[in-house]
Amino acid sequence: MPTLLEMPPEILTEIAGFVGFPEIFTLGQTCRDLKSFVDDLKLNHKLKSLSIRVSTDKMSLGCEQEDKKYSINFKKSDEDQFFKSLEQILKFQTSTLTEFFIEDPSPMPGFYCKMKIILESRPSLLKVYELSMKCKNQYQICSILSSLKPGTLERINISTLCWNKLKLNKVAKLDQWKEAKKLRIDGFTVSAHLTVLSSFQSIEVFSKTIFWTDLVMLKKLFLTTPNISRSCIIRYGCLIGENQWYKSLGPPTYEAFPCWEPYWKYFYPNSNGGFQIEWFYDFNDIRFETFY
Repeated sequence: MPTLLEMPPEILTEIAGFVGFPEIFTLGQTCRDLKSFVDDLKLNHKLKSLSIRVSTDKMSLGCEQEDKKYSINFKKSDEDQFFKSLEQILKFQTSTLTEFFIEDPSPMPGFYCKMKIILESRPSLLKVYELSMKCKNQYQICSILSSLKPGTLERINISTLCWNKLKLNKVAKLDQWKEAKKLRIDGFTVSAHLTVLSSFQSIEVFSKTIFWTDLVMLKKLFLTTPNISRSCIIRYGCLIGENQWYKSLGPPTYEAFPCWEPYWKYFYPNSNGGFQIEWFYDFNDIRFETFY
């Protein structure tokens, strides 16, 4: 029986298609010839999900493949191998990733530049259903989002632990952003008009500071789009212009005991449908939601 090294490349490639990515990664570490084979391998791993985590002392790749979950850890000194393995995973992935998760709190110098190069080297835009990122700024979001397929992407989750200011003027111009349906932003101070969120049907934003004028614009968005079912949750640390916001809403109705929280209902012309605004004052929580 021939050894692996004696088999034709076509047979080796066929065998590789039946094993998980970690096994292929291990195979490439056995000898120089097999490493060369693995490095040149063009194989669709048919992943269901992919997670990338970068910390101060290591990098890790986690994936789900045919109902099995794998994780591979790399030392900081293995950065080149980390990106080489990541390129092998991403470059020939054709099926839709149900979730693509990226966490780079360090951040690693050049990480997003290298990620963008890998994603742009693909023959087509990567299909992702849900993108989740723990990052620090708009550039990092754009680096990933711009290389995903518009229309396939439905959910975007962005978070940080640093209370950074988050600008959205560039990311909001991307088709990937405009065509997604659900958005969650956590931990940022959003430095943009909330109208840049207007394309989403479901919004959840946790911001350190919001302005009452942005809430008025959001109310206008709900008033002027009666045919779109929407929900929006705004959680905040500080509301600038709290009194002006309250006065702009008009007379409130109050929930029954024990809540006694104010809410406002607005009906669309010639319709039983409309939208409702709830203000959970003690919890710094404002909610908009349509009803029909």
